[in-house]
Amino acid sequence: MSEGKTFLYFLTITGFDWLQFSAFRLSQRPQPLSTSDYFDVVFAFAITLGGLVYLFLCNGHLRGVHFLYRYFPLSVVVAGSSSRRRLSSSQRSRRRCRARRRA
Repeated sequence: MSEGKTFLYFLTITGFDWLQFSAFRLSQRPQPLSTSDYFDVVFAFAITLGGLVYLFLCNGHLRGVHFLYRYFPLSVVVAGSSSRRRLSSSQRSRRRCRARRRA
């Protein structure tokens, strides 16, 4: 299968999954969605798909090779580092709370 077809399938699956997860997340809210919530969903969706297209173009477009082999290891590292930052941030706030209780 060509690199372009592979990317098109990956882009389609990613977009569909993203919309499905967003629809589920937003359907769980008790209050109706505001205009800013709709904007947030549309903007994040556009950034996600635009970012994937940009990465595909940086990989050499149709002449590029191994886009998915390069994309997945980087996405795991980026996702892991951002979750670690959030974790360490929450750990810092817990430590501050403990220090306040002791004082």
